[in-house]
Amino acid sequence: MDDASVRAAAEEHAHATVQKDFKVAGATLTEPARAQAGDVMKAMPGELSGYEIRGVNAAGEETVVTIAYQGENGEALVESRWADVDGRPMVVNLSVL
Repeated sequence: MDDASVRAAAEEHAHATVQKDFKVAGATLTEPARAQAGDVMKAMPGELSGYEIRGVNAAGEETVVTIAYQGENGEALVESRWADVDGRPMVVNLSVL
């Protein structure tokens, strides 16, 4: 799994999150990540207006992606850990930094 494919998947995920297209955004989440998504969404800064991918860094078998989401009440920095699941990049862990 290369950084370019993870970045492309993260861009699609973040864009879908801002657009409230949770079907697309959720398609990249494993079951454990889905369980964490509710708490992450509660920490978001209100109505989302944009995002910026601040980092894509390999960490062993996973790739750590840091995304800053902007909204009406400021910004939230979210760390997602991506891994190869059945040949495609998937989020295996989500947290707010």
